[in-house]
Amino acid sequence: MAQKLGLGIDGAETDSPPDLLLVGDTSADELRAALVRGIGVVVDADDPARADGVLPVLGRPNLIHLSLSTLRAFRLELAPLLCEALQCRGWIAGDRRPEVELCVHEAVSNAIVHGNLGIQHGPSEDPASFDRFYAEVRMRLADPVRAGRILRLDAVWDGAAVEVQVDDEGAGFQSGPQALPSSPAAKSGRGLHIMRELSDGVSFDRGGRTVRLRFRR
Repeated sequence: MAQKLGLGIDGAETDSPPDLLLVGDTSADELRAALVRGIGVVVDADDPARADGVLPVLGRPNLIHLSLSTLRAFRLELAPLLCEALQCRGWIAGDRRPEVELCVHEAVSNAIVHGNLGIQHGPSEDPASFDRFYAEVRMRLADPVRAGRILRLDAVWDGAAVEVQVDDEGAGFQSGPQALPSSPAAKSGRGLHIMRELSDGVSFDRGGRTVRLRFRR
């Protein structure tokens, strides 16, 4: 992919960060180090057919872009990795990081579970429901079609705030007030409440397949 795009690859001898990181068997620690070092674009190495989709974001200043398979995104736990990079770049203050990380975690989890894996409902308060829910998650992650769907995570800094956008390839959902659970204490569906309470702005697009979160520094 890098050769096709004419890019530098992480690990090459250079004084500046490479253009992108191709993620294969990359560990969470390796990805964290790359993002902190200043890499702006992270792409799934198993998805060369989508290389052209990287072109619009390459070279853009104040941008972090990750494009990963559902399985890889699930394994890497992206929220803390992204938020460490945001804090290191000065895009969020340390005292805001827990709120930002929780919101990003909810948005990414929703994109993976309800979006790309197509699981409509989360677990109830019944302990057995959790076992059934996570068994369903594991089963769908074993499906190469669902596990191969792409999750995109972008963070853009405008000098005053960072906007985080999460895109999935699922069927979408109803994002209006009726999509919220009846109680903030509900075990399932609290993600929308959390994002609306803790962010400085949340919006949805593409029928619920895109969520944008804004956080002032």
